[in-house]
Amino acid sequence: MATVRFVRAAADHGLEVEQAVRLAVEHELVLGDADELGVTREMARHVLTTAATAARPQRPLSARQAAYVRGLSLVRPRRSTELLEASVALPCRLLTRTAGRIRTSAFDAAMIGEMIAWERAAALEGRTMAEWALKLIAAAGRAGSV
Repeated sequence: MATVRFVRAAADHGLEVEQAVRLAVEHELVLGDADELGVTREMARHVLTTAATAARPQRPLSARQAAYVRGLSLVRPRRSTELLEASVALPCRLLTRTAGRIRTSAFDAAMIGEMIAWERAAALEGRTMAEWALKLIAAAGRAGSV
């Protein structure tokens, strides 16, 4: 049932199932990486969410990047009933890291806004969510903020 709530909430945010699952997996991997670095999930979420709210393009975006960021920024709800039976293809960079690391709690409807904000901020820098997040967590660690 939590998965259905997740898919419906993702649709309300304008995400397709595949994109929502990819963001949830990457979000969970980022939090797992923070754990491995000795940073609590709460602290990592605070650092990353604060950074995401201030995110601005670091350089001109390509038309494709701009369209992607725009799609993340403009909420256009989708009909969730069409999304409940979907197959999902994850990028290899995520698949190789998921074994034993993705909990069902990763598909929490309440986290969708955070996932989108992190992805948008990462895209504005031309990075993946994981690249963006680890850079910020490392910087916060060097500054003694975490």
